[in-house]
Amino acid sequence: MKKRGVAGWLALSVSLACAEPLPTLSLNDALRIASGRNLQILAGAKEIERQESIWDATAATRLPKVAVEARHIRLLNPISFNIAQGSLGSFPATGPIPSQNIAISNVSGAQNSVQLTVTQPLTQLHKITLNLEAQDQAIEDATQKNRGDSIQVAVQVQDAYLGLVDTQNALIAAKDSLEFTREMERVTSEYLKEKTVLKADLLDVQTSRAEQEAQLAILQRAYQTQKEQLNYLLARDLHTDFVVQMPTVSREVSKTIEELEAQAREQRPDLGQARARLKQALINTEIARAAYIPDMGIQFGYLHNGNSGLLPGTYLTVALVATWDIFDWGGREANVEARAKQAEEVRLQTEDANQRAALDVAQKFRAVENLRSQEAAKKLQVDAAEEHHRVALARYQVKATLAQEVLNTQAKLSSARRDYQKWQIDLAQSVAELYQAVGQAP
Repeated sequence: MKKRGVAGWLALSVSLACAEPLPTLSLNDALRIASGRNLQILAGAKEIERQESIWDATAATRLPKVAVEARHIRLLNPISFNIAQGSLGSFPATGPIPSQNIAISNVSGAQNSVQLTVTQPLTQLHKITLNLEAQDQAIEDATQKNRGDSIQVAVQVQDAYLGLVDTQNALIAAKDSLEFTREMERVTSEYLKEKTVLKADLLDVQTSRAEQEAQLAILQRAYQTQKEQLNYLLARDLHTDFVVQMPTVSREVSKTIEELEAQAREQRPDLGQARARLKQALINTEIARAAYIPDMGIQFGYLHNGNSGLLPGTYLTVALVATWDIFDWGGREANVEARAKQAEEVRLQTEDANQRAALDVAQKFRAVENLRSQEAAKKLQVDAAEEHHRVALARYQVKATLAQEVLNTQAKLSSARRDYQKWQIDLAQSVAELYQAVGQAP
């Protein structure tokens, strides 16, 4: 059975009008570039950073709140008031103070004041802690989603890369078949001159050659399209040119299906997301219950009046501040009940996700086993096709068979080789999908 390496592909690249050998992009390089540049992965990393910023903002509410309020007050109408006789006291030495009723009016002008308050939450700290725990799960959710996106992108990159390899193999096979058919056309033309074959035989060969030329052109265009798709996944210029080579991809699965299912429960990003969302839902229920607790804090104050007149200009205060909605008409209870039902819903979804993951692993495992069981048959098909083609070619050289028979065996040989190459790629992709099913990148 014949095997072709990278050298054959480079030769084909030159024949396709490449002035210089193009750089070879390995699968490992493609995966590395994608992990650092793929836009979907980068967007997921930004989402994690956003959730972490929300955590920081929530944590800051645990600290004392410092507020400054400055006022410049100007009266729009004068204030008048009376000070009654003796309202400030009456003493033997002085008599009543004031000694008579005093009317004060036409008080107007502006007043400046500055107030500084420092408020430390007390009972709110429990609610803030619960919100931080919920935000921890939001960060975990975003982290697991980004990890899942990274695995998905890696699988997409490997699929695209192996698709390029498959098209490369098809191009090599098409070029080899075309060269063989052109040689057959030359030989058949000579046989026709010798009148040992019919003109129909030459027309059959020419038809086959024209069809192969058209197929080669189609494959070349498909190859360019696939390269653009891979460049997109790598987040680089779509017209970046390169060549690929068949990578060494693991095809062995050393673990049992039970071990793989256990690994999936621990490593699959979607299950990690489900666990984080369940924890978050349970915490949200506790947050709803915490609404029954009054908001209470201690507040220190400083007030300075710029032109207080007879009154003191500076005040220092300390206060215990509490707020609580006494009557909420059943709103808090309904909110707790809604959060509890949501938590139960998420729990059921998590259980379903675990079962679907186990089913996915089992299906992917058996798909790999099915492909691996075809290896011997695929190799024998190639060996048989090579032998049939060898016999037909030998018979044609001694004019014991028709050109059509040689073309048929050549087509079957090309098809058998392509089937074997496609089987290799399908097996590699199937193993990668199994790795993805257990939460592992290729």
